[in-house]
Amino acid sequence: MRQRTTLVILAITLLAGCVETKVEEGVIVLSEKGLNSAHLMADTIVYSVDIINSDTLDTWADWRLKNMNTPKLVEQVFDNVYNGRLKAYDYFSNEALTVEDIQNIENKPDYARSLIEEIQFEETWLFSPEEQIFHKEVHSFVLAYACTGKVANGWDSNPSFASGWKNKKLTHDKPGYFPGNL
Repeated sequence: MRQRTTLVILAITLLAGCVETKVEEGVIVLSEKGLNSAHLMADTIVYSVDIINSDTLDTWADWRLKNMNTPKLVEQVFDNVYNGRLKAYDYFSNEALTVEDIQNIENKPDYARSLIEEIQFEETWLFSPEEQIFHKEVHSFVLAYACTGKVANGWDSNPSFASGWKNKKLTHDKPGYFPGNL
């Protein structure tokens, strides 16, 4: 009798796992976690993050960035652009950049990878309070480097290039906009 009860419970459990979940009509699933448009918090959000502390007196930035491996991030981004796994775009025009274009950026007299101090993200944010999931999907990012000498347009950072993934269109709609301490 006990074996029969166990088999019935096991069968019910297996069958319950095979039931097709009905998705509401008109609901678009936006992530592999099953989040959909009802969970959308930010369709597109653009923000910048310091990746080095340029102020030696800022102990809060030291603490926030203590686990950040900026040289590794920068090297891997450039390696992936050079080997074609990551696409680079001109920040201002959204035009695709060639390897030669990237080499030209790197050959500028005011440019060095070690000057890269900021990353700007373009993301979609989803949140499910029921599942306690906060999902951020990165569409593109920009590595920015410190200006030397005269600061153009009042900025203290210049975008190196924008980068995104295949089938992801860069959507920043303000040509020439870069929020580096405007």
